[in-house]
Formats: sequence, structure tokens, C-alpha cells
Amino acid sequence: MNTAISEKARMVNVQRIYWTAPIMTLTLFGVGAFHALTLEAASPVLADWRRQTMVVNALGGIGSLVGWVIAAKLRKRPASDRSLVVFQYAVVGALLLFGIVKAVIDQRMLISVTPILLVSTIVGTFYYLRPSRAVVVFFSFGLIYYFSLIHLSELPLSALSVSLSNGILAVSLGFSLSLINWRNFRLTEQQREQIESQQAILEKMAYQDPLTGLPNRRFLDLVVQAELKRMGRNGRQSCLIMFDIDDFKRVNDTYGHPVGDGVLCETAKLLQKSMRGSDILVRLGGEEFILLVPDTPLSEAVSLADRLRSQVGDHVFNVEGCQVQITASFGVAPLETVEETKNYLSSVDKALYLAKGEGKNRIAFWQESTLESPGEREAGAAVDV
Repeated sequence: MNTAISEKARMVNVQRIYWTAPIMTLTLFGVGAFHALTLEAASPVLADWRRQTMVVNALGGIGSLVGWVIAAKLRKRPASDRSLVVFQYAVVGALLLFGIVKAVIDQRMLISVTPILLVSTIVGTFYYLRPSRAVVVFFSFGLIYYFSLIHLSELPLSALSVSLSNGILAVSLGFSLSLINWRNFRLTEQQREQIESQQAILEKMAYQDPLTGLPNRRFLDLVVQAELKRMGRNGRQSCLIMFDIDDFKRVNDTYGHPVGDGVLCETAKLLQKSMRGSDILVRLGGEEFILLVPDTPLSEAVSLADRLRSQVGDHVFNVEGCQVQITASFGVAPLETVEETKNYLSSVDKALYLAKGEGKNRIAFWQESTLESPGEREAGAAVDV
């Protein structure tokens, strides 16, 4: 989970760099232009400070522009890509270095740690850094700031001490914000993952038969609606195969309900082995199942049903120490558009009823056809076995 959170944090960081870099670029160029257009400085020190500030802001603006271009290219890369790690820490390092350089330049004019405070706050609140790496980043930042100020600042010792202490406090503040920011991000991501996991479980429960693990009728309704639309586009025929275990009550009465449940589960596994990848097997309820076979004409669906019927009849189910043999009756019908979508089982249900009426352990098909008299139907046919 920690790896997943870190990868998500990297992607968020790259996105934030992409959206903010143009703003930073315009801001830094704007500040540099402001100093360039300002009236002549009152002293050589002020003039020198302005020149250095313009140079630093110009370099910062160019760096932001380059960062934006790179971020645009990295946004679509996998979160595990090592280049994302290198890029985000390069940006953080460049931002902190900008703050140090700007702070050292500002020490020529006044005792101020505003640049250090700004970059520490930005890094601490805007980017998600793992605590173990945030320690290294901010500790290194503090050390570099400390030694840069000691060796480059021209302030008297008392003023230097104020700048150093205030700067270290600013760095500590940034690190504290970074810890809080990461903790909130991690908790949010963990809660999101937990909610998604729970939603997946609930969705699975809503569309899955708890006994056999097969999809249920609710799932079949959705799939059939999609299949009818697809059939309308490509003009191909799909079929439904409904089957019912013959005299299943006898199995429960003879061996008990645990054995009966085991037979249902084993029947589902047996039939799944003979299905194509595109076929969908559903448990309607009780001992009744249905198979959706896309892009299959009625003749092929009848052949498939006969093969499944033979497999069920020939198989010996070993459940709870009992050997059980069963037969099943099959009804086959084309999947056809009906006025009420919920009635799409009407034809295949009639076919199964016909198979049961003809003596069970057999197959019957039913196909609607438009004859000369409106409303007339072509009766189904039973297939001898």
C-alpha cells in the first residue's frame, strides 16, 4: 500500500508542477521586469541588489518554463517510472536552492528570511513527500542555507545570528507542514482505497450468486441490454440456452441439501469448462441456469446445448462422500428484441417448458417467425436424445 501511495503522490506532484509552472514563470519574469523598469537606484548597493534580483528571477523563470515542458511529457508516464522520482525531487531542490540564493542576495539590503519561509511553505504544503525523504530534503536545505549565509553574507554577527535562527525556524516549519501534508494525503488515499474496495465487494454481491459464484439475473439483465444494442449494430444473431436439472428435489431429499448445493456448484464448474470466452453462464435461481452465447446462430446453439446435456448426464458428481448422477433439460432460443426488455426470456422459457414436457433430459428450441397471419407463431421443436 505504501508503494501505491507513493506512486499516487508522484503523479499528483507532477500534475501540480504542470499547472503551476506557467504561473511561476510569468510571476518571476514579471518581478524581474519590474526591477528592470524601476527608476535608477539611490545607491550602488541597491543597484547591485536589483541586478542580482533580476538575474535570479530570470533564471528562475526559465527553470519554471523548462519544468513545465518536462512535466507535460511526464504526465502520461506510469507512476512507477523512475524519471518521475528524479523530476519531482529536481524541482523541489531547484525551488529550495532559489530560496537560498534569493535570501543571501536580500541580506545585502535587510535582515529577512522571507524567501526561505516562502519556499519552505510551498514545498511543505504543495508537494507530497514521504517523511523519510522529507527529512533529508529539509535537513539538507537547512545546512546549505546555514553555510551559504555564513560564507556569503556581509551582515554583522548579531544580524547574521537573527537571519540564521529565523531561517532555521522557517525550514523547521516547512518540514512540519510536510509531515502533516503527507499524513493527510496518506489517510485520504487509504480511505479512498477502502471505500473502493467496499464498493467492489458490494457490487460483486449485487451481481453474483453467493452459492455458485456465477453472475445472477441482475447481471444478466445488464448484459442482455448491451448485447441487444450490439446485435442491432452488427446484424448478427445471438442465442440463449436455458437449462434446468431434472428432478432436483429428489437429490435434496435423497442426499440432503448440502449435497444438492454441492451438485449445483459442480454443475456450474463443469459447464464453464465447455464455454467459449465470450459466453456468459448465469444462475437464475434454484436449479435453473441460463447461458448467453453471442454471435451464434440457432443451429450452433442447439449443438452446444446437446453437448452440455451429454456432459451433465455422463458426469458422476462426488459431493460430501456421495456419488450423484443427474440429467438436465435444455431450451434454446434466439435472443430477440421485445417490447419489454424484461421479457427477453420468454421464448427460451417456452423452449425449456417444451423440453420438460417431452420427457426431460432432452433439448427443445423455439423460434419466433412472422407468418401470414399477424400474431401467428411457429412452434418450437423437441430434439430426440
